[in-house]
Amino acid sequence: MATIGGGCMYVGRGILVYENTKIGVVGSIYEPSYAFEFTGVVNGEITISKLDFGKNDMCYPIATKGRLAFKNHQLYFE
Repeated sequence: MATIGGGCMYVGRGILVYENTKIGVVGSIYEPSYAFEFTGVVNGEITISKLDFGKNDMCYPIATKGRLAFKNHQLYFE
Protein backbone atom coordinates (compact mmCIF):
# COMPACT_ATOMS: atom_id res chain seq x y z
CA MET A 1 0.00 0.00 0.00
CA ALA A 2 1.39 3.41 -0.96
CA THR A 3 1.60 6.21 1.58
CA ILE A 4 -0.32 9.44 1.06
CA GLY A 5 1.55 11.66 -1.40
CA GLY A 6 3.92 8.93 -2.65
CA GLY A 7 7.48 7.91 -1.90
CA CYS A 8 10.48 6.07 -3.27
CA MET A 9 12.37 2.80 -2.78
CA TYR A 10 15.29 0.85 -4.25
CA VAL A 11 14.33 -1.71 -6.89
CA GLY A 12 17.17 -3.90 -8.21
CA ARG A 13 19.70 -1.45 -9.65
CA GLY A 14 17.18 1.37 -9.88
CA ILE A 15 14.73 3.44 -7.88
CA LEU A 16 10.95 3.26 -8.03
CA VAL A 17 9.11 6.52 -7.33
CA TYR A 18 5.38 6.52 -6.85
CA GLU A 19 2.73 9.16 -6.35
CA ASN A 20 -0.78 8.75 -5.00
CA THR A 21 -3.27 10.55 -7.22
CA LYS A 22 -7.06 10.78 -7.21
CA ILE A 23 -7.21 8.04 -9.86
CA GLY A 24 -4.68 5.69 -8.23
CA VAL A 25 -0.97 5.13 -7.74
CA VAL A 26 1.32 6.32 -10.55
CA GLY A 27 4.86 4.94 -10.58
CA SER A 28 8.06 5.56 -12.49
CA ILE A 29 11.28 3.55 -12.45
CA TYR A 30 14.74 5.09 -12.77
CA GLU A 31 17.10 2.32 -13.89
CA PRO A 32 20.01 3.79 -15.86
CA SER A 33 22.75 1.87 -17.65
CA TYR A 34 25.38 3.46 -15.39
CA ALA A 35 26.21 3.12 -11.70
CA PHE A 36 24.77 5.67 -9.30
CA GLU A 37 24.52 6.29 -5.58
CA PHE A 38 21.34 7.39 -3.83
CA THR A 39 22.38 10.25 -1.55
CA GLY A 40 19.05 11.32 -0.05
CA VAL A 41 15.89 13.35 -0.34
CA VAL A 42 16.28 17.11 0.11
CA ASN A 43 13.22 19.39 0.05
CA GLY A 44 11.23 16.70 -1.76
CA GLU A 45 13.92 16.12 -4.42
CA ILE A 46 15.79 12.82 -4.81
CA THR A 47 19.53 13.48 -4.87
CA ILE A 48 21.96 11.03 -6.46
CA SER A 49 25.55 10.88 -7.63
CA LYS A 50 26.28 9.44 -11.07
CA LEU A 51 29.43 7.30 -10.79
CA ASP A 52 31.97 7.15 -13.62
CA PHE A 53 35.04 4.94 -13.50
CA GLY A 54 38.41 5.54 -15.17
CA LYS A 55 40.00 2.85 -17.34
CA ASN A 56 42.90 2.32 -14.95
CA ASP A 57 41.24 2.72 -11.56
CA MET A 58 37.96 1.00 -10.70
CA CYS A 59 38.37 1.70 -6.96
CA TYR A 60 37.78 5.46 -6.98
CA PRO A 61 34.70 6.54 -8.93
CA ILE A 62 34.26 10.07 -10.22
CA ALA A 63 30.95 11.30 -8.77
CA THR A 64 28.71 13.79 -10.57
CA LYS A 65 26.12 15.12 -8.14
CA GLY A 66 22.60 15.78 -9.37
CA ARG A 67 18.96 15.12 -8.73
CA LEU A 68 16.17 13.12 -10.27
CA ALA A 69 13.44 15.19 -11.84
CA PHE A 70 9.95 13.64 -11.91
CA LYS A 71 7.85 15.14 -14.69
CA ASN A 72 5.02 13.56 -16.68
CA HIS A 73 5.54 10.35 -14.68
CA GLN A 74 9.14 10.02 -15.96
CA LEU A 75 12.40 10.23 -14.01
CA TYR A 76 15.57 11.73 -15.43
CA PHE A 77 18.94 12.93 -14.12
CA GLU A 78 19.57 16.67 -13.89
